[in-house]
Amino acid sequence: MKKHVLFIRLGGVINLLVGILHVSFWSIFDWHDELSKLSVDNSNIMQMLNLFLIVFFFYTAFVLLVMPGKLLSNNAGRAFIGMFATLYLSRLAMEFYFPNGSIVFATFLTVAAFFFVLPLFQTKNLSHANQ
Repeated sequence: MKKHVLFIRLGGVINLLVGILHVSFWSIFDWHDELSKLSVDNSNIMQMLNLFLIVFFFYTAFVLLVMPGKLLSNNAGRAFIGMFATLYLSRLAMEFYFPNGSIVFATFLTVAAFFFVLPLFQTKNLSHANQ
């Protein structure tokens, strides 16, 4: 059980790092210049989606870091963990579908998926899950 709690917490750290990465998108991708090439609506949509993802990843990082045992001890929590397994596995598939994929980033996504997939295979009888 303790290793599964560790994996969930490491998944929380991954989500925190992804949130920080999204905060950096404006400078990393030179969005001041690049988004000005889009219509105002499309530029706004890109930025709003990114802001939504920042909030999402920071909030979920907090939940994963603070309540890993509770997430593992009930079906709703396991569904939450499964959502992240699906998210990171889907993003991994996209890394190879879209041009200019990165093996380094694909490795990062594989590790992230591992932290969420493995705990889903533990037994469900966890009435007193460790936190």
